[in-house]
Amino acid sequence: MNCYVMLEWPTLQKRENNSHEKFVVTHEHMKKFFSQQKYKNVNRVRSANRLHRTLIHKKKKKKERKILLNNNEYKPRRVRKHLNSFTYLTAPKEFSFVKNPEPTIDLINKLIECLNKRQKVYIKLKKVESISNCAIIVLLSKLKLFQKQNVRFKANRPKNVEVQRVISNSGFFNFMHGSGKDDPKDNTSKSAIFSHNNSIVKSELGKRIIESASETIWNNKKRCPGVQKTLIECMANTHNHAKKNISENKERWWISVRHHKKKKIVSFAFVDYGIGIIESLKNKPLEIKDLIRKLTGTNMDSPLLIRKILNGEVKLSVTGQKKRGRGLRGIFQAFQRNQLEKLIIITNDVFADVENDKFVKLNEEFSGTFLYWELHENSQNFKWQI
Repeated sequence: MNCYVMLEWPTLQKRENNSHEKFVVTHEHMKKFFSQQKYKNVNRVRSANRLHRTLIHKKKKKKERKILLNNNEYKPRRVRKHLNSFTYLTAPKEFSFVKNPEPTIDLINKLIECLNKRQKVYIKLKKVESISNCAIIVLLSKLKLFQKQNVRFKANRPKNVEVQRVISNSGFFNFMHGSGKDDPKDNTSKSAIFSHNNSIVKSELGKRIIESASETIWNNKKRCPGVQKTLIECMANTHNHAKKNISENKERWWISVRHHKKKKIVSFAFVDYGIGIIESLKNKPLEIKDLIRKLTGTNMDSPLLIRKILNGEVKLSVTGQKKRGRGLRGIFQAFQRNQLEKLIIITNDVFADVENDKFVKLNEEFSGTFLYWELHENSQNFKWQI
């Protein structure tokens, strides 16, 4: 009977043996097989193919991670599991109350909705191409609300170098990580964010802000009564028209001051989260409401109403005092006297560009009041008096 003994793999060598002999592969045979050049060549090719497949797989996974990273969706596995519970919100490319109000207000409303539901939030700032100081203070004010209620709030850094520099200089990331200075007294930089409890009108803070602004524009201390009046009125109205029985009532007013030394311009942005000017009309006496309907129509045209308020045809005071209710009117008069430049007002569903006489109704409603103005070299000023 024929029997086969393995001498080479996969070649078998034939030999004659008795029928009772068994098939045997000895250690010497296998050793000889593994040491042959043919096996080494085959094994080398097999290893090379396996390595090639592994590298292709790694390259493919790396490409997928890069795509996710560019879209700000990839995180390390440990971080990824942690961030899955966050609600992701994308900031508009032009992040500004003044130049792009509706998408900015939409983001703010989504933040408020998440806070009411106690949802953790992650804001994507990576694709922001321009940002204004007014957008920064809005973000910061909401960040403090989240921190106050122990709800997580995170944001990444913009890809644009200039935008990242502006946000970093504002101290936003320091506030987010808990290392920011909360008291305005500690804030000594010229371009800065100031905040305080809404129960105090800080006339001294206004004096310091004006002193710094005048040195930037005129290289000397100057009196700027229009800016002083605007700051005092804004802070006073925050106290007088704050929300009732709402957690946000304990939050703050926020002022952002930005110095443009080369242009000799200082810009101011003020935001308070009260009920807003239009909503405050619900607290008016009946005769005032009738007058408003007569001036603006049954449906109360909001943009027209703001125009009437600026012209002095409607007073906003809920106290009934004769000297009250002139705040917005007084700010407008300061603008007319050339003490302010580029006055912009946003409240509820109204956007008012006073300089360009543009009063429009917004599709997104902002709960509160926002004011923006600038101080230029040709703005009215007076000699500093001690």
